[in-house]
Amino acid sequence: MSIHKNNVQEIFCDESGFTGPNLLDSTAPFFTYSAVAVSNEEAKEFVEKVIKDYKIQSGELKANKMRKSSPGRKAITHILEKFSTRAKVVVHDKKYSLACKFYEYIFEPALASKNSIFYDIEFHNFVSNLLYIHFKEGGNYAECIFNDFYQFMKMDYNNFFDSLSSPKIPLGLNEIKEFCIHQREIINL
Repeated sequence: MSIHKNNVQEIFCDESGFTGPNLLDSTAPFFTYSAVAVSNEEAKEFVEKVIKDYKIQSGELKANKMRKSSPGRKAITHILEKFSTRAKVVVHDKKYSLACKFYEYIFEPALASKNSIFYDIEFHNFVSNLLYIHFKEGGNYAECIFNDFYQFMKMDYNNFFDSLSSPKIPLGLNEIKEFCIHQREIINL
């Protein structure tokens, strides 16, 4: 089977919310990635028409600016209606991503020799969801864990979990802390 040049589908991609490794940035709690199947010619014509029809001031369509005005919001609706069947968007909650990374960097090294057992019982989901739920509930202990973990990710292994000195850490989080303390040598490798 050969692909002819005329049968190639152009796809344009864009991202929003990228903050590098800082998954705790409160100004951008989500990362999104989108793709739309459209030819360069159709996209150019469509953008020009939207800018003209909705009197968009800048030379490009920026959702952050467009959402602030009524014509801009109408233009966004028009764009979504036009391309909804040809577009895909993924949204990632950065704090949940951090909770998943926590498992991979903290639990995985200590459980590596028998990790299939733990993945089979979905222990990784349990730990990630537990951390995430505590964080979303506003518990400062989960936030301390995430902040300590963020420092750990930046290769500062010495103070991991030192900020959690209170004996009143909620059930589950204290066990995670204890696991980390007892597995510190394996985790720090």
